[in-house]
Amino acid sequence: MLHNHIKIFTEVVNLDVSDINFIEFLPINENSSQVDRLNHLLNHGNHQYLGFMENKSLLEIESKNKHIESANWENININIIDEDFLKNKLNNLNDSASLFSTYDVITNYIYDFKKENAVLDYYKFYVKCDDLTNINALISCLKFSHTEFYELAEEILNGSRICMYSDYIMKKEIFEDFTAWKINIYDTYNNLCNSTKKTYSNYKRNEIAFFEKFLLTVYIEHLLSHDKTIAILQLPSIAYEDIHTEAELLPAYSDNNIPIVVVCSNYYAPYLGVFLQSLFNTCNSCNNYDIIVLQKELSTQNKNTLSKMCSRYENISLRFFNPTHRLNNSVFHIAQTGYCEEAYYRIFSPWYLQNYDKAIVMDIDILIRKDLAELFHKNIEGKLAAGVKDIVFLGMLNGWAVPDTKTYASKEMKLKNPWNYLNTGVLLMNLKLIRETYSEDDLLEMAVNSKFRCQEQDILNIILEDKVLFLGYEWNCYVRTGDFVIEGIRWAPKSDFEQYNGIADNPYISHYVAQPKPWLDPSISMGIDFWLNARETPFYEIILSNLLGTLYGSPIYDLRQRTEKLEFEKKREGITIPFPIGSKRRKIAKKIYEYLIAKKTLTTFCFPKKSKRRELGLKIFYFLGRA
Repeated sequence: MLHNHIKIFTEVVNLDVSDINFIEFLPINENSSQVDRLNHLLNHGNHQYLGFMENKSLLEIESKNKHIESANWENININIIDEDFLKNKLNNLNDSASLFSTYDVITNYIYDFKKENAVLDYYKFYVKCDDLTNINALISCLKFSHTEFYELAEEILNGSRICMYSDYIMKKEIFEDFTAWKINIYDTYNNLCNSTKKTYSNYKRNEIAFFEKFLLTVYIEHLLSHDKTIAILQLPSIAYEDIHTEAELLPAYSDNNIPIVVVCSNYYAPYLGVFLQSLFNTCNSCNNYDIIVLQKELSTQNKNTLSKMCSRYENISLRFFNPTHRLNNSVFHIAQTGYCEEAYYRIFSPWYLQNYDKAIVMDIDILIRKDLAELFHKNIEGKLAAGVKDIVFLGMLNGWAVPDTKTYASKEMKLKNPWNYLNTGVLLMNLKLIRETYSEDDLLEMAVNSKFRCQEQDILNIILEDKVLFLGYEWNCYVRTGDFVIEGIRWAPKSDFEQYNGIADNPYISHYVAQPKPWLDPSISMGIDFWLNARETPFYEIILSNLLGTLYGSPIYDLRQRTEKLEFEKKREGITIPFPIGSKRRKIAKKIYEYLIAKKTLTTFCFPKKSKRRELGLKIFYFLGRA
């Protein structure tokens, strides 16, 4: 093993890597230039190998020396990685120490776009500019000070092959040569262009990043063609958008902690506000409510507004958790318009809430009318969850709307008893028992490979079957909205229909499960209840604006203009009756209008000021003129 013989300057993250004795990290200084960083790397310590990895990327070095020496490898794109993932990848360097006795250079592979002038097009895209002055200046630096690289650089710039990431590890003497070569080029370039780091824009920084990739490609290609004694291994790089740094979820309160898990997209943020308001209106000061929002895209403004709502209550905690780093870049089936990826997150709640034994997991198109503590304290020992049957699905099993529902449930979902199908908008989940029964990886594989009609709801019904405590319909009562729900309820078995009717006007939880939602149509059943809660939230004006935009097809700030246009259209219809479009009568009237506009004196004579004749005539001619 080559202990402590490689130093990598990386911009990935400041990690505690005391357990990784093969790699030594240098601290990150965001204000230093590339040249400063390389000099700093050279001047600290005596190492056999030195390396550099681009911001938000790192070489993919697999453990146990499982490498494929091929330039056809694809780079790997990941949205979010966590520190464990990063540590594991860096630990692979430990396991791959023999590479450094075999190879002098390990670098990101040179990607082939297989298209003429692709590198030049990539440069233009990267710097958001068609101006080639700066890249030509860089080439000129090679022409005058490093002539042996000039023709190769021209060929690469006008060709199709380039390193997509400036990630590399080199023997110290090669690294020193490469660094000195680059620094000389940058010094010449800065003098030629009279540029300093202080004046760099963001696009200029992009350009410097491109120069790094370009010069690395030129140098590696030169080594490959001129020095056969240097062994070079090309590998893909892992590129990621962000590093997950969220803390592990622990109970917010030490006593009487009631965890409530919801999923939310940015669109639904205002309606999550209404959900929270209904919770405020029903919560008990003796209980502590630990609200966890599973999300991937909530804006900072929406997070701040929601947090401020909860900050008024000492017994209510609100936290946001982005689980995408645990999903391995998975792509989930979206069954229909209006469904979203975030809904799948509830399946994995037991593992996101590793330190919880049970939790209430809910939709947010809901109004809470009773303290959720009563639901949380239901005894579900030996059960995977407690929930309410989906009364509309029961109607579908009886033949309503989707005649093959029973076949689908028994054949495709393989449910033993489809009549126990749950609506998963309100669940009390036994997180501990679910973790003991299933693995997160198995459920993730199932979610990715399944294409069910009700996506995550069908999956939850499959995995929870036979171990459910059934609750009364008052705990998840469908609001009668839309023919589909209304008729579905009527088609349900008589006992379920009667139980539903017995609580429908006074449920514990109202669920606006179907379209139209109350924020799109206040006139629906129990719509007024939603708006009474909405009025108490800081999102009220936004919800109102969204409603008006839905009704009139534009945001609220455009309503005045739209109203004026509608009034004009209405009046123009009145003019069109006596003066039909395309008629000779209309053409003559328009000519009279144009003549009178040009002859203001004659207009005043024919239509005296303040006369009814003038008022009527001007209205007619005005609308004819705009027609």
